[in-house]
Amino acid sequence: MDRISRFTSVLTAAGIIPAILLLAAGCVHEYPEENAAVDPTEIALNIGLSTPAPLTQSPSGYVYFTAWLYKGDNTGTPVACYTASAARGSDGIASVSFDASLHAGKYTLAVFAASSPDSTGDGCVYDVSDLSGIVFKDNAYTGSDDLKECYDLRMEIDLPYDRWFGTDSVEGILEYPVGRVEIISEDAAEFATKQLAGRLDAVPEVLSDEFWQAYRIRWDYALYSPVGYNAVTGVPNLTDTGVGFLTDLTPISEDETHLGFDYIFVNGESTTVNISLSLYEQATGERINTYSGIKADIYKGRVTVIRGDYLTTEQGSGVGIDPGFEDDIEIVLPD
Repeated sequence: MDRISRFTSVLTAAGIIPAILLLAAGCVHEYPEENAAVDPTEIALNIGLSTPAPLTQSPSGYVYFTAWLYKGDNTGTPVACYTASAARGSDGIASVSFDASLHAGKYTLAVFAASSPDSTGDGCVYDVSDLSGIVFKDNAYTGSDDLKECYDLRMEIDLPYDRWFGTDSVEGILEYPVGRVEIISEDAAEFATKQLAGRLDAVPEVLSDEFWQAYRIRWDYALYSPVGYNAVTGVPNLTDTGVGFLTDLTPISEDETHLGFDYIFVNGESTTVNISLSLYEQATGERINTYSGIKADIYKGRVTVIRGDYLTTEQGSGVGIDPGFEDDIEIVLPD
């Protein structure tokens, strides 16, 4: 069996952060004995990994990387596992590199990286202990959470047999296994006027955080929704019913209020989800309005923005989109 050296990571973002090396359960490792002779057939390989540009404004915090290295294809047991976190740069991109000593041959690298508020990765919303079965920690589905932004990569590495004391390097930019969807209601002023029952200060209240904090929006997905992901093969591999979450309303202008966002695992290049929105009053729990049947086309690595009059227009489940009501769905590519 090949001998795999201990990995080290060099964090290239601002500040020097100690490398975090955690060996995942189920991985097989063999290390050279101390003072053992140098094996001339081993190749010193450096692997550099970077995230793509963020989908929205550059987030702060860290990115937690988990990588599994396979001999041959991505089946069987990984011969080595690697974890490290890196601080995001001013552009929101995070990068790591690590060194390995490998015998010549073909390898496959599988990588998953998730946003984290800390350098330990403890704050990640995903359980990445098994890259073939990534799920939400404690099965807790969250929405309107930028920590759901994540990245993955599968890379084939071919180390030729014609080298002695050879060196090599490979680089990879991770991609998005998710797309982001946002919903904006364009009837904020009309809704506020109705709720304030004609008070003279109705218009100023539209931009008041205090006014909007009195309400909550619940998102519910119809039928099955992806809640798990296989980073080794690059496909969602777990779905569930009854998926939803509560989120705040955030004023944008006198006419627009943000009703939350979510990140959805995508199989292929795009997927479609159906969303129901329910508006509740915080103090009483009273449901004020429901709009069902919002069809959202989610594209991998893109942002879908859906606009409409969702606070004052009521639409029940099973009715479908009102043909007299026009949604504006914008697909925004990152810079």
